[in-house]
Amino acid sequence: MVSVVIIGMQMCPFKMKGFGVDKTLLYKQCIGCGLKKSFNSFYKHKEMRSGCLNKCIVCVKSDVVECRKTNLEYVRAYDRKRGKLFLRKQRTSEVTKKYRKQYPKRYIANYLVANAVRSGKIKKSKVC
Repeated sequence: MVSVVIIGMQMCPFKMKGFGVDKTLLYKQCIGCGLKKSFNSFYKHKEMRSGCLNKCIVCVKSDVVECRKTNLEYVRAYDRKRGKLFLRKQRTSEVTKKYRKQYPKRYIANYLVANAVRSGKIKKSKVC
């Protein structure tokens, strides 16, 4: 069963979610920037009628960056608290062990340079 939905004054074939068939919408209009974009430009969202968010990926990312800038202290506190969780510490430990095993020479070189910088034998440059 294919129904037709008018989006942005153009008609598109659209198989509605919840009617027993999948969607074949050609494009969708973003409520953030107002541009018509393909479905690949939207995050999936099961509870939305079209199966995607109403904002495109670019708009969502810009909103997240803006929200992070306006609530910087809260976000930093949240990140510090989240970093102390047991599962996060465990995962960090696993990743570190895997890196050391995979790149033993690189690990030793980093270790030796860090010790030399700390002891004052090497001065850390400001420019790489």
